[in-house]
Amino acid sequence: RFIERVKLDANLEVPNLPGEGHGNYFLMLGFPRSGTTLLENMLASHPVIETFEEIPSWQSLRQITGPFALKKIALPLEEAFKARARYYREIEQNKKKIGATIFIEKLPIRSADAVMLEKMFPRKKYIFSIRHPYDVVLSCFKQYFQRNRAMDNFTTIEDACQLYDFTMNQWFKTFSLESERICYVHYHQLVENVQDEVTRVLSFVGASWDDSVLRFAENSDERSSR
Repeated sequence: RFIERVKLDANLEVPNLPGEGHGNYFLMLGFPRSGTTLLENMLASHPVIETFEEIPSWQSLRQITGPFALKKIALPLEEAFKARARYYREIEQNKKKIGATIFIEKLPIRSADAVMLEKMFPRKKYIFSIRHPYDVVLSCFKQYFQRNRAMDNFTTIEDACQLYDFTMNQWFKTFSLESERICYVHYHQLVENVQDEVTRVLSFVGASWDDSVLRFAENSDERSSR
């Protein structure tokens, strides 16, 4: 059902939209179990970065776009603007970090929605985590996830492989490895050379190195206790 929904949205006719003027808002994507949580905790430790994990921003957008996709009716321009406004309003309502000027939302499985993302946010920049597909699929199969349409695909190895293949095909038919709008982060490079890799990501989002990043484990415990 998840793949069917993604295909339905990808076929939605959306008018050509201008940039939305949110150059300091980024999406962290990839695939579940590809190192996004580790990277998020590191970036969240930076004093000017606030991260958001699985907030209902995309669902808010789809409350408007979904019915048009279901009926296979072109999305009117005013409805497209309204949907984008709802997306950013959801993020605004979840802001808590004083002094943050860079905002990164993390929801890896949304990589499957690459086609729809590009239609709605044609200038959006992404941080995309990559890990060996064998490791990712096996880890997703062994992990306990809260049940939903997407996570139900991880109850068998076959379905997990199919979802991984579908998601990566959706992404790479929309974006290339050379795209300047995407910062690709390889898991093995991140764990082997933390400072260089995180510095590269920080530069991509417009922030400089801060030693607080290296205290991400301690900071993560503080965040979870709030």
